[in-house]
Amino acid sequence: MFFIFRPLSVQTRKTIFKLMRAQTELNANAEKIKTLLTEQGKALKELQELNFVIGNAALFASARNDGSIVFISKKFMHLLNLKEAQLNKPLSELLITDEGQQQYLKEIFKSNRKTILEMRRWH
Repeated sequence: MFFIFRPLSVQTRKTIFKLMRAQTELNANAEKIKTLLTEQGKALKELQELNFVIGNAALFASARNDGSIVFISKKFMHLLNLKEAQLNKPLSELLITDEGQQQYLKEIFKSNRKTILEMRRWH
């Protein structure tokens, strides 16, 4: 009996110890996940608030290097009397009707983007 129950008892103790250690690790990981989910929720709320502010800003537009619109606020669209279907044009064409001024505005957009990119490289 001693040869049978003694090894079984030792093995049972080891298994219980491993299970207790695994439970402790599981609890710690659960707390980490809970903290991360809370932080994610806060970040999501901040992003939603920022999107609301940007979406309702009077004059906000974001454009790519080629001038195509990434985002334009609803109030800006209303101010310019634009519809969603018109947003496939470059921003310079939506803001100005004169072709010379449009080209000048395109150059300004490009030069400002280069300056911003160069400033980011320095930091």
